[in-house]
Amino acid sequence: MDWLINFFKGFWKLIKKFFWWLIDSVFAPFRWALDGFFTVISAIFYLMFDGLLTAVAAVFKSFDLSSLLFTSVGSALDLPAAAIWIITELGLPQCISMVVIAIGIRMLLNILPAAVTRI
Repeated sequence: MDWLINFFKGFWKLIKKFFWWLIDSVFAPFRWALDGFFTVISAIFYLMFDGLLTAVAAVFKSFDLSSLLFTSVGSALDLPAAAIWIITELGLPQCISMVVIAIGIRMLLNILPAAVTRI
């Protein structure tokens, strides 16, 4: 009697496997098309966002006052022109300005919680 029960259990498992395979094979093209659709949509949003950030980066590069400031300070301190050029080309003025801005933002953000919590 156990062999008959095992046969029907195995047969039922085989039927379930077949139906799951059938469902997977029928819906696979739809999943593939949906995946392709979302890939195209995400690429479009990525390109738009990348274009926006490229424009923003170009605007900020046009306002690069750190090199001008360092060049004028270097000339006032009588640094050689080659040293000013090397320092400017290495991007040290931009690095220093980023660090100073980051410290300033950190100091401003440290003020905010104290003002909010002591009201």
